[in-house]
Amino acid sequence: MTTRTFKTIDGRKLEFTVTQEQSSCSHDSIIPHPNRFYDEHKHTYQCAKCGWLFSHDELLLLKFGGKDKVNDATNTKAMDDVYCWELKKWFNHLYWVTKMKDTHTGVTLRELVIAAKL
Repeated sequence: MTTRTFKTIDGRKLEFTVTQEQSSCSHDSIIPHPNRFYDEHKHTYQCAKCGWLFSHDELLLLKFGGKDKVNDATNTKAMDDVYCWELKKWFNHLYWVTKMKDTHTGVTLRELVIAAKL
């Protein structure tokens, strides 16, 4: 942990302890963070290698490939289309519900857009 000092407009100095610093870790081993209470908007996942904390939305973006990839998908996919994590392919919502929902996991473009805050 490092401490950073910032100067305000009126000349006061504020010190903040930086608890998370970006590292060169690829974050490929994410585990649930042992929170006492589950809340989707808090940090509920942790990288086992570097200790970086993730919220549910950040984890979705990390798994999918980032905001740019979500933005590209909004140009070609419908909001109800589902991205399958196992097959790494997009599927129509109706096809997903009737054929694949029980055997695969996925996320809709709507959820990704909300996570990316586009």
